[in-house]
Amino acid sequence: MLFLSLIARRLWDRFFSDRPFWTLFFGIVVAGLSTPLAYLLARSAVYEAAIMGGQFFLLGAIWLLLPGSKQNSRTGLQPAGVKVDRADPLIGAFMGGSVFRERLLSPEHTAHAAKVMRRAGRPWQCARTAAPQERSDPVPSPIRLALAGLMLSLAVGSRVSLAIAVIAVGLVVCTWLALRGRSIGFRWLAPRLLAFGAPLLISAALLATYNHARFGNWIEFGQKYQLTGNNYKATPALFSLANLPPSLYSYTLRPVYLLAGFPFVEARKGDGTFPAFIRLPEHYEYNEPIAGLLLVTPFAWLAVIPVGWTLLFARRVWMKKSPSHADRPLARVILLVGLAAGLGFAPVLFMVGSTMRYLADLAPGLMVLALLGVWIRGRSLSGNRRGSRIFHGAVLTMAVWSVGFGLLLSVNGYYQHFRSFNPELAARLGYRSIPQVLGHPDEPEIGPRPANETSHADAD
Repeated sequence: MLFLSLIARRLWDRFFSDRPFWTLFFGIVVAGLSTPLAYLLARSAVYEAAIMGGQFFLLGAIWLLLPGSKQNSRTGLQPAGVKVDRADPLIGAFMGGSVFRERLLSPEHTAHAAKVMRRAGRPWQCARTAAPQERSDPVPSPIRLALAGLMLSLAVGSRVSLAIAVIAVGLVVCTWLALRGRSIGFRWLAPRLLAFGAPLLISAALLATYNHARFGNWIEFGQKYQLTGNNYKATPALFSLANLPPSLYSYTLRPVYLLAGFPFVEARKGDGTFPAFIRLPEHYEYNEPIAGLLLVTPFAWLAVIPVGWTLLFARRVWMKKSPSHADRPLARVILLVGLAAGLGFAPVLFMVGSTMRYLADLAPGLMVLALLGVWIRGRSLSGNRRGSRIFHGAVLTMAVWSVGFGLLLSVNGYYQHFRSFNPELAARLGYRSIPQVLGHPDEPEIGPRPANETSHADAD
């Protein structure tokens, strides 16, 4: 949530400071309290720790790679209408949109860049390089790039399924550095590429060595050696294309239980939920609860807007229709966040089973894209007062729906934690667990346990 908030604040300041500040606030609230992040707080197990660790480092790397804010690099002036508590450095850094200020290039670099632009026949870019004292560094400093590379490495160390996303993000960043560095020279570019790439290469070598020491195989991460209820060594494949249909349906559209009393909704296991046209593979595990993200978190639907905007931008570039130069940084940000979220979640779609916590590989990045969707569509409707009101009303409705379901589903979480460990309070809150819609496998009694009855938790 720290990095999610910093990313949202930086994007608002850099690209959408003309949008209402309340949209930023609501976006952060929805991201933190909607499914699945709130759901994971009901149980603090190693499974959730690994996933959240991966997202922490991945989002931290994205924040370090984002373009700088529009504040003046030398004076630190903030956008109009945003008050900063300068007595508290943490509040000042957050409200300023960036802990790190943009660096200014030296006169030598700036003069070289202007010369390259003239030779390339791009005089419109010479104006931005003509005043050395105003020319900001086009990419993060070597220190920030080294930190970003380290964060990406630690993301894979926490959650190895993020490796594909990290590789894609790394390639995008290296390509971006190469393109931006042409105007300044290889002597400026080389230390940045080295600073970014060295942590990634070193950590990959160390992780491969660790795998070889444990399992005698450089690319064996130990999943098939897990001590679980199923023998994964006897499973034909832990990842298969046949697992995609049931996983995709579960993560997007699996229905929830609707209960007669508090907390009114509950994530559902897979039994009896799959439509007839989806064939379940023989070893597919669907016995853990999931709530379809499109049903319980409609705020995520708004992520379609920036994706569509980026595709239209790419089409204008392809058709050589000279898209606005100001749109290019935003398109790169959407690409970066989209790759991190989509490719970070893609491997679990092909796994031999599905479960609610895996949605956390997708949700943080998806919430950032959804918030960008609010701003992009809101700006396009700025001249249409009635349309803008309807759109923002719909956004608020989706936000309230998402937060409401997120909080209610998180009451029990995995394995009915609230009902199991505090049955007296659950009974006072009116939980009766008698289903009204969609059925329920049991009707447990709620109330104090007999004095001679011992639970598994007591025995542990």
